[in-house]
Amino acid sequence: AQEMSDQFNYQQPLRVGVAGGLGSPQALMAAQDLGAAYFVLGSVHQSCLEAGLSTEAKELLAKASQAWPWLQPPICLSRAPGFKF
Repeated sequence: AQEMSDQFNYQQPLRVGVAGGLGSPQALMAAQDLGAAYFVLGSVHQSCLEAGLSTEAKELLAKASQAWPWLQPPICLSRAPGFKF
């Protein structure tokens, strides 16, 4: 981020964050050690009461394990049904 800020002469320094796949405190600490300025959390918030998620969906979410997306075949979203770019 500092290199990009210097290269493009930004007035304020860039902040780099991480999102997705941060399924443990160790993952958050590792991201922070690598320089992440912030974290974006998603599915963890679906378990709170205010989310309004059904009990069944919360149970499925609780059973989910960490995924490794780079082991899956790539999906071209521009050709996926329902996506228009």
